[in-house]
Amino acid sequence: MRTRLALTCALLTTTVTATAPLPAPLSGTPAAPPAVVASVEPAAVPAGELPYEWVSSDAQWVAHIDVRAALASEMAQMIDTTDWDDEEATRELRDRLGLEIKRDIHAVTVYGQEDDEDSLVVLVQGDERLDEARQRLMGLLRHGRVEHDGQAVDRWVADDGDDPFYTYLAKHSDSSERVLVLAVNAPGVVRGLRTLQGRAPHLDAGARAALAPSPGAFVTVVAHEGFSELADLDPTSRVAELVQSVVLEVGEHDASLFARLSVGARNEFDAQQIGSVLQGAASLFSLVAQNEPEAEPLIPIMRNLQIRTEGNRVTVRIQHDSRELMSLLEGELGHRRQMSEVDEMRRRPETVEAVAEEEDGWY
Repeated sequence: MRTRLALTCALLTTTVTATAPLPAPLSGTPAAPPAVVASVEPAAVPAGELPYEWVSSDAQWVAHIDVRAALASEMAQMIDTTDWDDEEATRELRDRLGLEIKRDIHAVTVYGQEDDEDSLVVLVQGDERLDEARQRLMGLLRHGRVEHDGQAVDRWVADDGDDPFYTYLAKHSDSSERVLVLAVNAPGVVRGLRTLQGRAPHLDAGARAALAPSPGAFVTVVAHEGFSELADLDPTSRVAELVQSVVLEVGEHDASLFARLSVGARNEFDAQQIGSVLQGAASLFSLVAQNEPEAEPLIPIMRNLQIRTEGNRVTVRIQHDSRELMSLLEGELGHRRQMSEVDEMRRRPETVEAVAEEEDGWY
């Protein structure tokens, strides 16, 4: 179990991302002597979009989060993020590596193959502060260099018995941009690096055709394998066998927070079946929500739900004004907090005794 790498990936993918173009050659930086210097110009990627040109052609799923866009959204401006600085993982990154997530980590893209941990590759975008973090890490972990296919990469081990992980810090030749390539093995790092540099095959146009990026999206998840296994969870979910690909986007556009789910099927008939199931589920939820106080705040949001079927693809989109949504969430959270305080008060010994005395009076 590669626990430390899993924790690192979880930390990065829940807090990061943006993608800026790297139009100039990349050079390498494991420890001296210098690693092989790349001289191939990587494909430019529009800022904020999922960097398909940096993703290996054998990837079956990709996740990307644009942190700068997320933090610049109106929704984020209304959320108090000061508590982030007190989180243990955030403090550890700051104190031990000198990294401030909201300032220094620009983007994270993670990709891999279904049920294959060894295929996991993480691309972390940042600036020159990643150089300093790497130097600090050398004083915290056991560090070495290994070579794979003529490419030197960093090897890190926390303690004896722990699984190692591997990295390569790619530099932009004439700016502060950095891309950290991280994997559980050296071949994974080299594959990720060469794809980044344009020296290995990346996702082709056919694999990317499912997604036309939505304006304002700052989270994107793409997958095209393993959906048939969902049917094993529930006999009513056999429709999952019809799913061939899924694209999920979350973002903000024109001051409205949105989520967009695009489901690809084998053919138009399968897409119609998927769309019918989704329409039925949405109608059922709306009907049930009218009689459930806890679901009442969701009714205004569900009115904005749109489900469309075009060809072999079903698109589900829901959006709501960010300020109104925040108001609904604050109202619901305030209600739940109030109910929790009431429950806690009822459990106090003095409250229980007072209730018992009142009951005695009735008898």
